[in-house]
Amino acid sequence: MQKQTNPQDKNVGNLGDFIKHAALVKLLKILAEIEAEKPIIYLDPFAYKIRAKIADAENWQSFFEDFKQKDYKDYKALETSYVKQGQYLCSPGIARAILPDNRILILAEKHKATREKLLEQIAYDKPSYETSFVFDDAFKIKIFFETTAKTKMFWLNANEIVFPQGAVFALIDDFTLSSDTWHGSLAAINLLHDTSKPAIIETFHAQKKSESSFKWRESLDNFAGPIATIRRGDPFSHYEYFLAVYATNNIAERVRAILKNLGWQM
Repeated sequence: MQKQTNPQDKNVGNLGDFIKHAALVKLLKILAEIEAEKPIIYLDPFAYKIRAKIADAENWQSFFEDFKQKDYKDYKALETSYVKQGQYLCSPGIARAILPDNRILILAEKHKATREKLLEQIAYDKPSYETSFVFDDAFKIKIFFETTAKTKMFWLNANEIVFPQGAVFALIDDFTLSSDTWHGSLAAINLLHDTSKPAIIETFHAQKKSESSFKWRESLDNFAGPIATIRRGDPFSHYEYFLAVYATNNIAERVRAILKNLGWQM
């Protein structure tokens, strides 16, 4: 029987989240700027929650000192009001806060109790123009969209909607997923991405500092990357965090400039 508590609960707002979400804020903003009218597709195969209790607000505040010469003001402005209340805006919550209301959220969360909370949070304040899917397994995203792509249509709440294709942002966390799940996520991105539009993939990996390094995987043919990476050890734990970003060529230079200002390596 699955435990009600999720191991991720004790990590909310740690250094990995700090770096990952600061980049997420900036990158989603440029997508929203470029695609001001058409829906942007946000894909998150390991979604967790919209918002959650922050594990340690003082630690979170201290991270800004380490990055004080970098451009973290947008992220700080978005999160601070939540942190003051002991909460933290998680990845899908950041996507909802930044992307226009006609966004399409495609999420997966394996942990049952966490998934139920995610569904509850989505339903609580869902804009009428938002389309959202929540799956219980990342690989099911690929299966669902492969099946529905055959007719270029899918059904949602008995309303027929044209199969979505457009600009895509995919957040893949954790990167230690199986090869099948990685390629399944890429296949879903390939199905959903209109190749004339920009697309970005942000990936995240955490491991103990004593463990050996690893190699970033190859992305889709029409993506460059990783175009930027960052590796940081957590001062409050035995873990270190690795992040990388891939992007289509029509947005790659802008993505590089943003991540350079956040302290990433090119």
